[in-house]
Amino acid sequence: VPSSESIEEIYEDILFTAQVINEEEKGQEIIDNMKSEIESIKEIGDTIADKKTVYFEIAAAPNMVSFGEGVFQNEMIEIIGATNTLGDLEGWVSISDESIVAANPDVIITNVSYIDNPVEEIKSRAGWENINAIKNGEVYQIDDNKSSVPNHNIVIALKDMAKKIYPDKY
Repeated sequence: VPSSESIEEIYEDILFTAQVINEEEKGQEIIDNMKSEIESIKEIGDTIADKKTVYFEIAAAPNMVSFGEGVFQNEMIEIIGATNTLGDLEGWVSISDESIVAANPDVIITNVSYIDNPVEEIKSRAGWENINAIKNGEVYQIDDNKSSVPNHNIVIALKDMAKKIYPDKY
């Protein structure tokens, strides 16, 4: 099964897997539940007029990696009513300190799990102290498996992101 690049592809992969193991009804139930929960989140996200900008870090310094358009995590940011600071780029991208400082995100999300305390590591980066997310204490870690593995658990990550980015809305 190839890695899904969109939420729609995640649905297709769940259905494919369900067909292979002769559990199509269960697969469709999982998809229907995902769609319902995502639509509930999107309904709130669609009402947010003052959209926060978000930088989502997949790999930590010094070799930082994030994403732009064409990645399901970008869709997740948009669903909750925020804007990806790298949304004008395509796919997975290596990024520089300077590009994130220039983007000045309102919120930083990381799902890095291979270093100790990635939130503190981000907050302590030289030159990042004037980024809005750092100044306002809006740097958060979310579960790596739930936010990176393209399956039904992305809904859990989506809810977690929504509560962290817009705690007054979700």
